Amino acid sequence: MVFLDNITLETNRLFARLQFDARRRLRLYREYTGLLKSGLSRSEALDILWKIASRDGQRPLESIAIILADARNGIRNGLSLAESLRSWIPREDYMLIKAIDGSDRFADYLEAWCQTIEARIKSQTNAIGSLFYPALLVIIAYGLLVYFDLKIIPSLAAIFPQNRWNGTAALFQIICSAATNYVFVVALLTTFIPVGLIIILPRWVSRSRDWADRLPLFALYRAYCGLSYLQALAALMSGGLNASEAILRLREGASPYFCARLDQIRFNILNGRELGQSMQLVANGWPDIELALSMQALSHIPDFPAQIIRMAIDWRMAIEQRTERAVAIWRMVAFLMIFAVVSGIVSAMYEIQSQIAFNVR
Repeated sequence: MVFLDNITLETNRLFARLQFDARRRLRLYREYTGLLKSGLSRSEALDILWKIASRDGQRPLESIAIILADARNGIRNGLSLAESLRSWIPREDYMLIKAIDGSDRFADYLEAWCQTIEARIKSQTNAIGSLFYPALLVIIAYGLLVYFDLKIIPSLAAIFPQNRWNGTAALFQIICSAATNYVFVVALLTTFIPVGLIIILPRWVSRSRDWADRLPLFALYRAYCGLSYLQALAALMSGGLNASEAILRLREGASPYFCARLDQIRFNILNGRELGQSMQLVANGWPDIELALSMQALSHIPDFPAQIIRMAIDWRMAIEQRTERAVAIWRMVAFLMIFAVVSGIVSAMYEIQSQIAFNVR
């Protein structure tokens, strides 16, 4: 029975991990910050959330209840909230929560991070929603080319030999044949490119990454890493740490890419440069050249950490606008591709019919 209970528990933990996506995390963080702002301690807030999620303990294997149980047990055993949730949350969340854990403004900083998560969800939803339909049309168009090569062209060739086709008809036949020949290559690329990006985005740290960070997807990943960096840095510096010490703390739990950027900034600081200037010298300004220049200008203001938070909010809004423009451009490109394929099919069919009619006469 103990063995079966362990299997059931692990199965439920796996299911909870799959369910605990960005929207679930966002809702949990906001419920938690709301309770903290009402005057409850962190332990009391977690107890209330666990009781609600588990239906007063009657359903302890509910997904959120399992996660909250880990958080409660971790804090009771002397761990921080970040360490208690480490196996449940992504690196960016872990790094931010760990950075703000000892701050008197923990709830405020976590609420600001919730806004960043919300902006990320919105950007991802808009991008997926805006590109899904054009992508589906591109797949349908590619399927049409393959279908014409396998079904329609052989029937037409039986009436009028392919070696006598010319003009648009001949070009159309070549394109259809190429689409059929490379169908498996296209399928593999469509599958492996997204998986490859997920693997290399947080791990690629060579100097060529400086160039890659200018490309759309890499630039978006750089931007969200930059938002995590700014918000966590502001929290640590408001707690009394200097920039070098704060960056050293941020390395804990960060991805290899993030660590490499933090190390470069800290190296410049240790060599006598200010924070903004240090960021400006990393990868042509990391995470953003204009942001680095603003940091350099505002570094002498007494409430510098508060200014960092303000800059992070402004930059997040700029990222949202930039993402929307990029999505609109890609959507337009996809529709132009569809128009070109459909126009080519129609033109080629008319050309083939004309050639068949002319030779039959």
